[in-house]
Amino acid sequence: MRITRAAGTRRSPSRGRRGRLASRSRSKSRSRAKLKNTAISADDLPSCNRRGWVDRIVDYDTNFSYWIHEQGLQFFFYMVLRILEFSGEGLFLIPAAAAAYLLPKGKLNPEVRMFFFNLLGAFIVDLVIVTLIKNYVRRRGPMYCHVHHVTGEDRSFPSGHSTRALMVVTFFTMYLPMWRVQAANVWLPFLKRVLSNEVRILDEGVPMLESFLVSVVTWLVFSWAVATTSSRIILGRHFFFDVLVGCLVGTLESILYNNFLVIPHAVSEAVHSYISSFFGNIEEVLARFFGGASMYIQSWVTR
Repeated sequence: MRITRAAGTRRSPSRGRRGRLASRSRSKSRSRAKLKNTAISADDLPSCNRRGWVDRIVDYDTNFSYWIHEQGLQFFFYMVLRILEFSGEGLFLIPAAAAAYLLPKGKLNPEVRMFFFNLLGAFIVDLVIVTLIKNYVRRRGPMYCHVHHVTGEDRSFPSGHSTRALMVVTFFTMYLPMWRVQAANVWLPFLKRVLSNEVRILDEGVPMLESFLVSVVTWLVFSWAVATTSSRIILGRHFFFDVLVGCLVGTLESILYNNFLVIPHAVSEAVHSYISSFFGNIEEVLARFFGGASMYIQSWVTR
């Protein structure tokens, strides 16, 4: 049986208000449950919003390095870059410093010999420090470099070529007074002998020519260092930040070495004499064994 409300009767106001409040409460509860179910966690956010400043610097460094790599290969000969790369190798610089130090006493004065001996020691210290940093950081090299891609090189930071290049520059700058004396006593007399038949050098122009020679050699050393460090990025061997930190490390190593580890003149000369005599004795033994062959090293030591 259907019951209908009589005409003219109305709902109780309080009952209608309670119904509306209950309806609103149920609607709010449903909204909260919906929001709870659709909440986004921090892991669901895009990674770029959660990346730290270190990650952003690495991204900028990678993009900038790749841009230098692409642009540089268009303006520089690849063979020139490879020659610069070889000139900054430890396998070249360490033997070169050792060979210069072991030259006969008549070829170099003691101060220059001490310079090369300390440079050799600084190269060895740099080799140890850079190897430790590389093995600790283990930053992977650029993937657009075929060398790193093939060998799986993951020790890109810092650039060893950059540390050695700035070490040469810093050492040369610290020994600049010695090179001025070398220009006056060795370079200028050699230049006079070479140009004696073509150019006459007046005594008044000798100081200016000495300064010019030192400036030319300084410019060559600095240019070599800039070109060598730049070649690391252009060839895709290192990132820009690897090279920048390598330059800072090389400069700091040179300053600390010259303040705390520098080898004095007396030790340098004693070591040179001992090594020269040692190889001279070896040649003497071999000469006697082979029947009186001429002893080149022994005469080389006494020159």
